[in-house]
Amino acid sequence: MVAGRRFYRTGLLIFLFFCAVKVSAQSGGSAVAVSVYPQIVNPGIPFTMTFIVDYPNPDNVSVITPQLPAAISLDRIVIYPQTHNDGRAFTIVEYRMIISAALNQSFRHVTFESFMIHTPAGITETGSFILNINIPGTEQRVITQQLIWENVPNQITTGERITLILRTQTGTENSRTNLPQPSFFMPQVPPGVILSPSNISASERTAGLVLKLTLIPLSPGSFNLPARSLLHENTRYEIPALNIRIN
Repeated sequence: MVAGRRFYRTGLLIFLFFCAVKVSAQSGGSAVAVSVYPQIVNPGIPFTMTFIVDYPNPDNVSVITPQLPAAISLDRIVIYPQTHNDGRAFTIVEYRMIISAALNQSFRHVTFESFMIHTPAGITETGSFILNINIPGTEQRVITQQLIWENVPNQITTGERITLILRTQTGTENSRTNLPQPSFFMPQVPPGVILSPSNISASERTAGLVLKLTLIPLSPGSFNLPARSLLHENTRYEIPALNIRIN
């Protein structure tokens, strides 16, 4: 049984290294990657939320847990060291949770507020993220919304301030009024730039605008945002990659 548990943890960690979503460190904190397994969970069946902390000593790692959604019950928390194949040592923090079996809609989601990971290097905040819930035995119809970056320049200069706009390419006015909040579409901030969200008016939101960003590059090179696919309730949002040369 012990050997089986060790195999499960090793296999799960390998899976998470390929599927983890990296989270930018705040206040000089240690780098952290967060994953949920399985990515879409079922009510009444345990799932694991894992934090991979780039710090070798679990004794010096602590996590401040936000208030969990009402549908979530916490089973246990496990913290242990793990050495990767390349010799790097990490701290693994596993949350084992269960979704309430009382959910009765065909597809739902819950939002987790930011977790805070403390190490001697500082504090890392994960930011909020959404967990998708599957209700077995019910029909699920996922709609795809194509998003586009609007009027993106090929190149800009260091210190120049530009506005980046992400909007829907397809969809009805009704579907646009039910869009997730802009924070749902916020990308990770690459190094060497200032990237901050701007307010979106009601008319802009109705017109399909989902995210407005102010970009100020601090050094020459390139500004790159990878393509992403985000699932919210029964809608999948396809976001294309963005590449701008910085002179």
